[in-house]
Amino acid sequence: MKDKKLSPDQLARLDIINEQYIKEVEAGNIGPFPKQVFDALRPFHFGGMPLSIQLFIPEMCNGLCYDKSTLLSLAFAECTQVHADIESLRIKTEGDPSPIAAQHAYIEAYGYVFDTSVGLIFKKDAYDRIEKPTINKTHTKQECLEYLKQDGTLAGDFEQDKHSLVMVLPIVEHVVNNPKHVATEHNQRFLLEEIAKLKTGINFGEMVAEHEADMAIMYSQPEILDAKFGIVRDAHGREVSRNGVPNPYYTDPTTFEEDMKDPVKLAKFHADSHAQILKENQATITNAEAFLEKVERNPGINIYEMADKD
Repeated sequence: MKDKKLSPDQLARLDIINEQYIKEVEAGNIGPFPKQVFDALRPFHFGGMPLSIQLFIPEMCNGLCYDKSTLLSLAFAECTQVHADIESLRIKTEGDPSPIAAQHAYIEAYGYVFDTSVGLIFKKDAYDRIEKPTINKTHTKQECLEYLKQDGTLAGDFEQDKHSLVMVLPIVEHVVNNPKHVATEHNQRFLLEEIAKLKTGINFGEMVAEHEADMAIMYSQPEILDAKFGIVRDAHGREVSRNGVPNPYYTDPTTFEEDMKDPVKLAKFHADSHAQILKENQATITNAEAFLEKVERNPGINIYEMADKD
């Protein structure tokens, strides 16, 4: 739903919810995520960003509750992911015809609600008093885990993915240094400490220098980069393979139209594509399970330190 101006009545009702939040905080029923959650997330990453940092910054999670709550499930031995309509979103989305406009996702564990959109932990009865959730669907920890095994999250190669931090980490630091959420402000000191440790652990300065050098070469001598990454291209400049691994999505643009008109070739194309998808899915699951075994042997270890462990 696009942002819209809220009516005086909507604003007044949201003020009541904010007052309820304050009362529950004062009663000790709401607080920041405990450090045990942070430590449990240390071995995991998403696209190179450690979850122990990412999920403790609500600005990076708000609006992405389904994905982020699924990732948060990794912190718990047992938990439930809940999809529910909640009061604050009911108020904000009044008039929206979408049946899921007011739906939110969060984690329940040990009698508490963990909400990534605000970065806070609530006693369940306090959350229920404030948000009056109407539950639509739930997922077990195992269901969340099976999803993460198959979607590629747990099979991601940190040593490759960490290079995205050259662009992402400065943005994260800016957000942490200029917090808009109370949880980020509360977590600011230790987040900055952990970001500094991450930079040291991945030799961030060297990564930035290498990236800047590669960017300069890309504009002047792109063939040098192709040699560096083992990229083979066809006569049209399209990537055929990288480091000896064929690009499974590569097709010859000069024959594609003719191939699609040939029923035999078309059938083979579909069969080959299906087989490739099944092969990739199985490889993803196998890699994810191997990674989880490594985490089990090294619980609480930082993702950037895992390469040195068996």
